[in-house]
Amino acid sequence: MIDLTTIQFPKMNDLVPSASSEFNTDETILSLTSDEGPPLWQWIIRHTPLSPKHMNRLSLAFHETGRGLLIGVGLTCLVQGIVAAIAYACLRIPRAFTLGLLTGLAALVPIIGTAIVWIPIAIGLILQSQYVKAGIMVGVGVLVIGSIDNLLRPLFSKLGALEMSTLLLLLSIFGGIEMLGPWGALLGPVVVRLTTEALVLVREDQEEQEQQENSTRDR
Repeated sequence: MIDLTTIQFPKMNDLVPSASSEFNTDETILSLTSDEGPPLWQWIIRHTPLSPKHMNRLSLAFHETGRGLLIGVGLTCLVQGIVAAIAYACLRIPRAFTLGLLTGLAALVPIIGTAIVWIPIAIGLILQSQYVKAGIMVGVGVLVIGSIDNLLRPLFSKLGALEMSTLLLLLSIFGGIEMLGPWGALLGPVVVRLTTEALVLVREDQEEQEQQENSTRDR
């Protein structure tokens, strides 16, 4: 018999760099449009042909998207960690709550994500001839823990006052992943949100121009 306590699970320090990289990306999105942001943004403001009104609106949309994604990522990882800890406890896996914390952190790792934690657990159960528990672990890992990111992140992002419909947010996340890989989950919504805001600005300018033309004709 093989004791699960002897299996080497990922250490928290091994996951922190990858986790930090994703949060740093969100923090960059939040800070890029601030008044004391990077010189690149200040240079864009000075040299862009767009009016100050347009730049302010795009800046607000950019900041709004970053805030929404940051909240979405954090809450999603929290839920994944809690669900994983409950699953481990139900399967009587040693150190269930510690492994749940590691699973929440592993959710920040692109592509592999939470599988870093629950796949070794499933392998350990197989080596102990606990095939039913191993099957349950794989099923919960794939269908529940792994699906939470796709299902709940868009909903949690809405809590950050992200002005995008849930369907559009889902499409932008999956489309971004398809075209840009894991980072597309962050960049996709940013591009779509800025594009929709730009289209709104164009429509408002056209309506304003029509109103001016109508007022000129009335005179």
